[in-house]
Amino acid sequence: MWLPSDDDWTAFSSVVTMIVALMVFSEARSIRRAEWILRQNQAWNDINNKVAEIGDGCRIADILEGRPISPPVTPKEAFLLMSFFNVVSSEYFSLRSNLLMPAYALDSFMDTATVVSANKDWLIPFLTQRGYEQSFVRTLTILSEYAHDRPSAQRAVRAEIDATSPKLKVLARRSVGWLKARLRLGNTAIS
Repeated sequence: MWLPSDDDWTAFSSVVTMIVALMVFSEARSIRRAEWILRQNQAWNDINNKVAEIGDGCRIADILEGRPISPPVTPKEAFLLMSFFNVVSSEYFSLRSNLLMPAYALDSFMDTATVVSANKDWLIPFLTQRGYEQSFVRTLTILSEYAHDRPSAQRAVRAEIDATSPKLKVLARRSVGWLKARLRLGNTAIS
C-alpha cells in the first residue's frame, strides 16, 4: 500500500496554501473595488448636493449639463468645478490602476466629454493651471475632440491610458531589458 511521503505532504500543503492565498487576494480585490465604488458614489452625491444648494443661479450646473459658459468668476464656482474634476480625475487614476472596470470609466468619461468640448478653450488651461496631471488633462482634450463619436473616443482614451499606465511602462522596461539580455546572450553564443 502506498503512503504519501513527507515530500508529498509538503507539496500538497504548498498547493493548498497557494490556492487559499489566491482566494484571499481575489476577495480582497472585490472588497477594494466595492469600497471604491461607494466612495465615488458619495463624491458624486456631494457634488450634486452642492449644486442643488446653490439653486437655479448656479453656472456650474450649466457647464455640468454641457452648455458653454465663461470661466468661473467666484471662488465658489471654481471650487465646484474643481470638485467635479477631482471625482473624474479619481476615476481616471483608478482606471489606470485597474481598480475600476473600463466600461464604467469610459461611460463616465463620455459624460465628461460634453462638459469639456463645450468649454475647452478656457477649461483645459484652467485645469492645467490648477495642477491636474498632464496625462489626465491630455485625456480630457482627447475626449473633447471625440465628444460626438463614442467608439472613437473610447478607443482613443483606452490607447492614452494604456500608454500612460505605470504598470505598462514598468512591464515594457522589463521586457525590453529581458529581450536585450537574451539578444546579447544569443550574440555572444554565436560569436
